[in-house]
Amino acid sequence: MKQTKIIATIGPASESPETLEKLYHAGANIARINCSHFDEEEFLQKVNIIKELNQNGKTNFSIMLDTKGPEIRTTLMETPLEVKAGDTVIVTIPEFADKFEKRLVSDYPYTIIDEQVGNLIDVDCGLLSLSIQEKNSDHLVCYAHHSYTIKSRRHINLPGITLKFPGLTDIDKYHIQFGIENGIHLVAMSFVRDKSHIQEYRAFLHEINAPKIPVIAKIETLDAVEKVDEIIMEADGIMVARGDLGAQVPMEQLPSVQEMIVKKCLLAGKPVIVATNMLESMIDNPTPTRAELTDVHNAVKQSADATMLSGESAIGKYPVEAVTMMRKIISYTEEITDKSHQHFVRNIGIDENKKEVIRMSLYLADKIDAKAIVVFTHTGFMGKTAAALRPEQPVYAFTFSDATVKNLALHYGVNPVLIKESNNAQHLEVAKNYLLENFILKKGDTIVVLIDGNANQESAPEMKVVTL
Repeated sequence: MKQTKIIATIGPASESPETLEKLYHAGANIARINCSHFDEEEFLQKVNIIKELNQNGKTNFSIMLDTKGPEIRTTLMETPLEVKAGDTVIVTIPEFADKFEKRLVSDYPYTIIDEQVGNLIDVDCGLLSLSIQEKNSDHLVCYAHHSYTIKSRRHINLPGITLKFPGLTDIDKYHIQFGIENGIHLVAMSFVRDKSHIQEYRAFLHEINAPKIPVIAKIETLDAVEKVDEIIMEADGIMVARGDLGAQVPMEQLPSVQEMIVKKCLLAGKPVIVATNMLESMIDNPTPTRAELTDVHNAVKQSADATMLSGESAIGKYPVEAVTMMRKIISYTEEITDKSHQHFVRNIGIDENKKEVIRMSLYLADKIDAKAIVVFTHTGFMGKTAAALRPEQPVYAFTFSDATVKNLALHYGVNPVLIKESNNAQHLEVAKNYLLENFILKKGDTIVVLIDGNANQESAPEMKVVTL
């Protein structure tokens, strides 16, 4: 059974009940809904299908809402603008657009004010790169490094520019509130640039009296990379969003930046997702490239909590095959990788005594060749802590909170199970029966059991060894 989780983006290729069920059984743990092209009816349809599948026991998806964020795009164009490498391109803003016949119009009002000669402007994730040669009050004169056809609503990136945007736009707030009201479990927040944006998110949840939905900060700007330590500490998890990030940092540095962020998350005990272009060729082809195989392998070797599929599962021809391939790569890589739960998790948010009890339970599990670690948890705290230490054994987290089940779906090696509330002795019998009846373990196998001290985590966890 794989330890690394898989996030599958849901779109036209995967939104049917039949395909969603296949994705889950192929290895997907989290269904991601991208709000970049939000449609209320389509969003509700996806969420309701997933919820119905979950309620019927066919899947156990956690639902992640990915915000649109404060994006910059080209404005609507009557006809595309053909650009050849070496051409001069005029870049302006809507206020001055009528002055120029052939131009690229950015919908960000500060494009001209903020930019300087020598800077780059990237269009459509770097498919077109423009060097600014001249700055005027109403336009920028740029040199085109590539040939490209500029169309309406193409994404624009301004590397090195600190954007004058709030952390959450009004559209983001609407999407988040709508999503929470309709049952989403996680929020991935786009274009987080510092910890204040995460604080803004939490303040908004408080303002609308919403439950504490975990927030995953997407690292996709230079500002975010420079302030990644404070973002990691403030957020509930991190996504290395390599699409926009790759347009902000030099491409040759991107793998090292990914590795650095993953390591920092491991030290902080925060879950981390590696995303974008992981099996991109499977949008059109039934098998990935050799480089893509290696990309997924490396993310697993780095000990990321999750890997993510975007277009591969949302619009691709082979969504189920993409999830299956990702699961196979993950499973084999985990099988041959020497895992260690000796990470010095510095900032996991618990005192050293509690951390040591959990760490000792992992050492004990190794010593006695335990087949699993069983956790009984109110809030998911115990499961998250065990996951942060990267145990060799799978963790089965039993809880009577469905919200906890869905939140734990992101964490490495944790298999959350919903049970009815009762006393600890009954909980243990339920857990033993679950492991045996589902052929996960067999009679005679040994497990290490951890029980929350209480719901508020005020007392030390209880640890015991049990033979099935």
